[in-house]
Amino acid sequence: MRIKFKDAKDMFLHFGGSKYFMARQDLLEKYQQYNISEETEKKWLKEYVEDLYNQLDIKKNQTVISLLNVIRRYNYIGYIDKILFFMKSHVDNISNQYYMSLYAQYIFNLVIELSIMNRNKKLEFPLNLRVSCINTAALFNNRAKKMKLVEGFQISNFAQFADGLTQQQYVLRKIKSLNAQINLARILEV
Repeated sequence: MRIKFKDAKDMFLHFGGSKYFMARQDLLEKYQQYNISEETEKKWLKEYVEDLYNQLDIKKNQTVISLLNVIRRYNYIGYIDKILFFMKSHVDNISNQYYMSLYAQYIFNLVIELSIMNRNKKLEFPLNLRVSCINTAALFNNRAKKMKLVEGFQISNFAQFADGLTQQQYVLRKIKSLNAQINLARILEV
């Protein structure tokens, strides 16, 4: 099914500014025909990020994950403190072990990718912000350790990576693995 867009901005926002995702839908060429300036795209992206932030809902994991992905993809360092504060202040509202561990993994992935960019001098990612991300990932991961999966919950596409495990075993394995990664990151950040 082909998606209809009113204009270039509508297309840009639908794909979160990602030309990669436009290309995957064979729409990049069409978008490029609009001849949108980089300055305009930056303005649209800023609006998009602010809209995502205003829509944050800890119980709707896609809003949190979308914002974390945009922060990572476009290096929106200024939003890291905001989203970490939001997530920590709503941690008690997460009742699903899988989502708790998923958030921990996303935060940790964010710090790893931005730290690599920092080391390559492509981005300034201050130590205190990296430590805050690592500590938040640890908080969520430690909470996840103490939880169970919600009765009847099904991890999408679970059969693809189950490797003979139950869903509970799979999530516990992910939590344990992330815990080791967080401990290593803490050692390396000192």
